[in-house]
Amino acid sequence: MRGQRHPPVRAERYRYPSDLSYRFYRRGDTLPMSVLVDAYFIYDFLALGLMEPPYGDRWVRFGPDALLVDPRTGQVLDVIYGVYDDGTYAPPPPEAFESGAPSPDLGPPDAGPGLSEQMSSLEARIRHDRDAGGLSADAARDALAGLDSIRDEQASLRARNGGALAEADRQYLQTRLTELTRRVRWQEESGR
Repeated sequence: MRGQRHPPVRAERYRYPSDLSYRFYRRGDTLPMSVLVDAYFIYDFLALGLMEPPYGDRWVRFGPDALLVDPRTGQVLDVIYGVYDDGTYAPPPPEAFESGAPSPDLGPPDAGPGLSEQMSSLEARIRHDRDAGGLSADAARDALAGLDSIRDEQASLRARNGGALAEADRQYLQTRLTELTRRVRWQEESGR
């Protein structure tokens, strides 16, 4: 995705926090904490054509744009300009599309980097939470086995298709990874 434009979706007028007004954010910028709250998180990212964020990251609406953000630091990891049309949208300046800080590959997980990065992020999270006591050893072992199963299936599907993933295979693997991610989140929240 990396700082791309998006066909706008009609939306209600965006209400900025009292301390902010619109500006163009780029990868590497820091989003103020006043928009890193539930009211600004984007939960229907799949309906908007955005990929599920890597574990721990969030899509945040800022005016007409969708920003992928690490909510712990506010760092903008990716920007999709013009996702929402609330009647106030103006296209970003051309320099907004110039390369900036590196961005994770969150496009369709066809060649693997997007999906592989999500799997690596989830694996790191599982290991961290296990070591910090947020996940039991059994829950972590089961989650890591599930992740290995997805990786094995990805390799098998690639081998069957000459190194590429068919669209149906990508969607299937993404669904399995999303289900595993939700299960891990539930286990973290319930202290299992």
